[in-house]
Amino acid sequence: MKRLENSRLKLLLTEGISTFLFDQPGTRDRLMLEIVKERLQTGMVVYIDLDTSFTASLRIRRANYDNLTIILPKGDEVEEALLVLLSWTTPRMSLLVLDSVTTFNQIIGGLTSFTSKNRKLGLYLALLREFAMRASAPIVVTSHWGYTRAKRGTDYWTRHYAGGRVLDHHSSNIYSATMSDGDISIQVMKSHQKRNDEIFLVRSETFESKNSVANEHTN
Repeated sequence: MKRLENSRLKLLLTEGISTFLFDQPGTRDRLMLEIVKERLQTGMVVYIDLDTSFTASLRIRRANYDNLTIILPKGDEVEEALLVLLSWTTPRMSLLVLDSVTTFNQIIGGLTSFTSKNRKLGLYLALLREFAMRASAPIVVTSHWGYTRAKRGTDYWTRHYAGGRVLDHHSSNIYSATMSDGDISIQVMKSHQKRNDEIFLVRSETFESKNSVANEHTN
């Protein structure tokens, strides 16, 4: 297991889409804050916060970062917000975040079937990937682990995540992030660099030692 430092964080965020699957919202909020702070050192970060959790986390920490653009569309405004973003003719950013696929599937308007929602998700992932490529920026997409019955009428459950096959198809990298006793472990599930099953560790003191950084950016 390798310690995740800024140099290794850059290895996780390669060209294309890097999907992070989280065991709980707290894991997502802590790790995404570290990723955003690291990428802000090299340019603007655009964060599409569909479930407002990341924004709430920033407010709790009283953090207000320069060059961080947060897009907070309401349910019926998601597609309009995405299309406005995609219309930027000369995008300049160091990172684009879509948080989260789970919420996207819940609030996307006018669609009821699982297949139609996945088709729409796949379309936007493809468009966002091309958009970010023009800015030479990586994309981070978040989703969450859940459980579903393996077979109808049985008591057998299997683990799954929102976006499933669509994320598998469009993602260059897929990581599973879980937290225990404040430490976050990140397992490589898919990587175009052939690093499958490699595990990185973010220890709790990493976050604690950086609290002073967040406090410097207060309102």
